[in-house]
Amino acid sequence: MKTWFSKFFLHILLLASLCAVIPGITLAAEEPEEKDVYMGADLNLTAINVGSESLNSFNLRFKLGLDMSTDIIPLLSMESHFGFDITEDSASIDGVDADLHLNHYIALYLKASHKIEEVVRFYGLIGFAAAQMQGDIFVLEDEIATSLSYGIGAGFQMPYDLEGTVEIMQLISSDSYDVMMFSVGINYRM
Repeated sequence: MKTWFSKFFLHILLLASLCAVIPGITLAAEEPEEKDVYMGADLNLTAINVGSESLNSFNLRFKLGLDMSTDIIPLLSMESHFGFDITEDSASIDGVDADLHLNHYIALYLKASHKIEEVVRFYGLIGFAAAQMQGDIFVLEDEIATSLSYGIGAGFQMPYDLEGTVEIMQLISSDSYDVMMFSVGINYRM
């Protein structure tokens, strides 16, 4: 329990540090009214397939995004993700019972959007992700996996520069395990 709390506390400190640094970066931009930097947080339901076993868990994900120059390439962004599990599940792998969870993951995406009026925006993401599975005993041949990652989602404009998001994503597809996630979250434009 103490380990989970300390990891969670460190992640909150990282997010708070980003909140303190990002406004200074946006003030230095030529057109601050554009608000081309955004950050967000999501709650994800994660489906993990390890061999013939299927596990489910919840994780938190933090996002940081930067819109490309709207004059050159409109509605194209770069987005980075960092996430970690807050629950774990049990599985029997090769006859060994183990508690497993997606310890943490990072990813970098290119995001293309299409706006419908000013209220709804549909988007697709493609990039690369790296994830680490962890368990109470060593049951996986390869705990760390990297792969192509992709997904689709929708954003819903809200007041105060907020945007609600819904997303489905294939995070990892490797020989050791596959990770698929459904997320609901919120973004804030700065």
